[in-house]
Amino acid sequence: GAHVCLADHDRGGHPAVSGPPWTGEQVRWYVAALRLSDFPRKVMAALEPLLTGCRSALDVGAGCGALTVPLARRLERVTALEPAPAMVEALRGRLARARLRNVRIVPQAWGAAAHPCHDLLVAANVPLPWDRAGDLLAGLEQAAARRIVLIHRVDTGRDKFYFDELYPLLFNQPYPRKRDYRGVLAALHGLGVHAEVRVIEYDFDQPFADLDEALRFWKHYLDLRLDSSRDARLRAFLGKRLRPWRGGWRAPIRKRSALLSWAPRRR
Repeated sequence: GAHVCLADHDRGGHPAVSGPPWTGEQVRWYVAALRLSDFPRKVMAALEPLLTGCRSALDVGAGCGALTVPLARRLERVTALEPAPAMVEALRGRLARARLRNVRIVPQAWGAAAHPCHDLLVAANVPLPWDRAGDLLAGLEQAAARRIVLIHRVDTGRDKFYFDELYPLLFNQPYPRKRDYRGVLAALHGLGVHAEVRVIEYDFDQPFADLDEALRFWKHYLDLRLDSSRDARLRAFLGKRLRPWRGGWRAPIRKRSALLSWAPRRR
C-alpha cells in the first residue's frame, strides 16, 4: 500500500484494496517466482503443529494460492478470499491442475462481508485495517474457531528488490523503511493478545526471460517512467546483480517472515 509494490508485501497476499488491481503480467511474474520458492513448504512446516484438530481454513488474501493449495491438500475444505480478478483466474487454474475440488473461492477483500467460522484463519502479508484494530481483532476472532495466523515481513535492513541500493542510485535518497511484523505484534499486544512468534527464512527468486523483462519489472514496481540516464543506470545495475539462468536471468531473493499466531479468545 496508493501505488503498491511487491516490496510492501510478501507474495502470499495481494495489494491493498485501495491500490491498483493486479495486471496479467504481474500475476505471471508472481506465479513464476512461486514455482521456484520454498515459501509454501516453509510456512506449512511451521503451521503443522497448529493444524491438529483443524478441518477447515480461511485463507485471507489468497492470491494465486501459495497457501491455499497446500492447505487444501492437508485439510477437508478451504475458503480462499481474494478480490483481484487476475489472481482469482490464476488460482482457479492452479486448483484445476492440482485436481483440488475442496476449495471455495470468494472474490472479495477482508471486511467486505461476514464469513462462516473456520477452524484456522491465515492471512499472509495482507494489509488489514489496523487503524480500526479493535474491530479487526473482533472480526478475525469471530471467523476462526481454533487458531489465527498472520504472516508479515521481517525487516532485515535490506530490501528484497534491492530498493535500498536503487533509491540512492536513481533518486539520490534513501529507501524509506517499511513497517514489519513488530508493528502488528505491538498492535495485538495493545489489545491484550500475546501472539506466539515464529520466524521462517526462505527463497523467493524472480526469473526473467531476458534483461528487458527484468527492466520492465523493476520500472513497474519502482513506479518509474525513467529518463534515458536512469534507464541505463538501472539496466547496468541489473546486469551485474542478476544471475544467468536457463537462457534468461534470475534475481536471487532471500526473505524472512514472522508467523504470529494465537487462539481466539472466547467471549
